[in-house]
Amino acid sequence: MKSFTLTETLLAAFMGACVYCVQFLHLNDWLTLLIQVPLGGVIYIGLSKLFKFESFEYIVGILKDFISSRKERKKTI
Repeated sequence: MKSFTLTETLLAAFMGACVYCVQFLHLNDWLTLLIQVPLGGVIYIGLSKLFKFESFEYIVGILKDFISSRKERKKTI
């Protein structure tokens, strides 16, 4: 498997910067965390999908195969 490329590293840095900026809203710690986690996920997944990163598409493929195999197993039971 290939290592992270520069673009994937820049995406992670961009996501981290966006999530970090949420703290400047001066909200309750729990509320800040509840905003940061989904925001980071949406940014990372959305931009990975937009830029069609190989590693992201690989993981999505594995998850689709796993879900379809579980559905097939339930049909046979």
